[in-house]
Amino acid sequence: MHGLSGRTPIAIYHHGTHTDNSWHMGKVDVVADYLKAIHDLGLPAGIGTHIPQVVEYAEERGWETDFYMCCFYNLARQYKTAPAAERAAYEKEQYPKGDRDAMTAVMRELSKPCLGFKVMAANRKCGSPESVRGAFEYAFANIKPTDGVVVGMFPKYRNQVEENARYVREILGVPA
Repeated sequence: MHGLSGRTPIAIYHHGTHTDNSWHMGKVDVVADYLKAIHDLGLPAGIGTHIPQVVEYAEERGWETDFYMCCFYNLARQYKTAPAAERAAYEKEQYPKGDRDAMTAVMRELSKPCLGFKVMAANRKCGSPESVRGAFEYAFANIKPTDGVVVGMFPKYRNQVEENARYVREILGVPA
């Protein structure tokens, strides 16, 4: 496990698109085997998914998962082709508001930590400072205190790292 300049990963998760495609093919139980293999390496194991029902399924069956990567939007209503294989894959993505309610409801029911991602709908719902702040406000109002968010940034035109950190500190009441 020391192939990265002597660094060891702190955890590994099963990628969401692969999890979701296994779900649609009726073969999601194979993900449990991957979790066991990760644990055999001595690492915490997680599952990534866009589908709230996948999380419920894993929990109902007592899978050996330590955490979840939960997409705020269900981009996997059906088998999903990777953008590298299908140019129009991103154009097909939908980001209905109700999706985030469904996923965060599931996240709140878990005792395990979750990392929410695509909280800003892959840049589709953050056209203004108010909408960016609103996305963070929604996220932190609807996840557990033990949960976190994963946010992609593109600081070419603005210092999004500084802006996002400021919003999060303000929302959570953490001094700068």
